Amino acid sequence: MQVRLTTLAPEAPLLMGAMTLAACNLGNAMGAWAGGVTIDAGFGLTVIGTRR
Repeated sequence: MQVRLTTLAPEAPLLMGAMTLAACNLGNAMGAWAGGVTIDAGFGLTVIGTRR
């Protein structure tokens, strides 16, 4: 992914790398938040990763 983005922004490769890392960190944080909300809503740990 970074190689593709580097070709789109060759004048700012460091900024592109920083933004890619920030996007990955944001995705991790959102996933942790969604899991916490699910557990806090009373569904418990057994619901995570299963279908109803």
